[in-house]
Amino acid sequence: MKTRDFIIALVIMAIFLAAVGCGPAATPTPTPTPAEHKGKVLVANRCIACHPLTIVESARYDQTGWENIVKRMVTNGAQLDTDQQALVVDYLALTYTKE
Repeated sequence: MKTRDFIIALVIMAIFLAAVGCGPAATPTPTPTPAEHKGKVLVANRCIACHPLTIVESARYDQTGWENIVKRMVTNGAQLDTDQQALVVDYLALTYTKE
């Protein structure tokens, strides 16, 4: 009987150690606040070249909506490369989201 209890205790300890040994999940990178987002500078520098910032501030879209708007602006001449477009869309969707 003692041997059986000892083996059960060992199995339970092994399971516990295996679970603890996996370690905690990776800490996610925090989402930047709108005030510190890199896209904010791009919006301020590139979008207001053609229209007042109030137009951007009054618009409300979801992520897909902002992607479509930014693509259209690039087609119309906005100077944004692919990485910058992603930053702008991310910032706009975070800041001026559809409610």
